[in-house]
Amino acid sequence: MSVQLPPRFVVDRFRPTFAALIPIWSELFHRTRGLQLTSWYRDQFENNRVGGSKESQHLLGFAIDLVGPDLEEVADNAERFGIVAVPEFDHLHLQAFPAGFLRQFGVFT
Repeated sequence: MSVQLPPRFVVDRFRPTFAALIPIWSELFHRTRGLQLTSWYRDQFENNRVGGSKESQHLLGFAIDLVGPDLEEVADNAERFGIVAVPEFDHLHLQAFPAGFLRQFGVFT
């Protein structure tokens, strides 16, 4: 399966967040060779299919999943940029905001 890119309407709605995230994610990729992006944006169907949370930041394109070498180092570097790093059983999940944070802005109502 290929990685879904955030659709234009999502990017347009959250342009300032993407403007901050893309350079950070790019920097993380450049620091560690061999990383592979396995998930970025997920539409509702795909999120449900993989068992994602109803408030998954993948639904907004604010989260990515990575596999590859040195994931602990990638997590440490991500956290230095203010990104939330969640090691999962077979990948590293990175998200822009702490879990539940976006609820206060009515994003997941």
